[in-house]
Amino acid sequence: RHDDPKIHVLDLIEEAVFGRDQPLGWDTAGTPKVIKAQSRQQMIGYIGERYFPNNMVLVVAGAFDKKAVLASVKKYYGHTQTQEVTNFLPYVEKQKKLQMEIDKRKVGQAAIALAFKGISYFDDDRYALDVLSAVLGGGMSSRMFNEVREKLGLATDPLEERPRHLFPGRR
Repeated sequence: RHDDPKIHVLDLIEEAVFGRDQPLGWDTAGTPKVIKAQSRQQMIGYIGERYFPNNMVLVVAGAFDKKAVLASVKKYYGHTQTQEVTNFLPYVEKQKKLQMEIDKRKVGQAAIALAFKGISYFDDDRYALDVLSAVLGGGMSSRMFNEVREKLGLATDPLEERPRHLFPGRR
């Protein structure tokens, strides 16, 4: 992850926005130090606390046998009961001023990310924001892509992204 500036900058921006002391600011994959410190029993325990049908999404893409996939899902998860997943740490907003994270390394490309607070996950305007996002920055036909990459040649991969975190959103 740290070898690809486009991915690493997104990890850094989440850390800057949410903070190192909160789960939303932590590297999703975990740091090598944290991963090495986990025992097999801790991992099994974590799976047992979180992996329930009502807290999972299964996505299958490409050439596959639908019956075989469904049989595997029933075999491994068919016995699992729905349960409420608890004990998420609440997000506490702490940012009071501009924050910056800079990680200067010798790599072939640089990556820049800019973040700001958006609307709540529950806000009715989220659908209008999705449309605006698609027009302005959501892919190769967006205005940002055409201006920044095609016309001006300033970047190879301009993008817009709106992570949707259920718990930090305010109603």
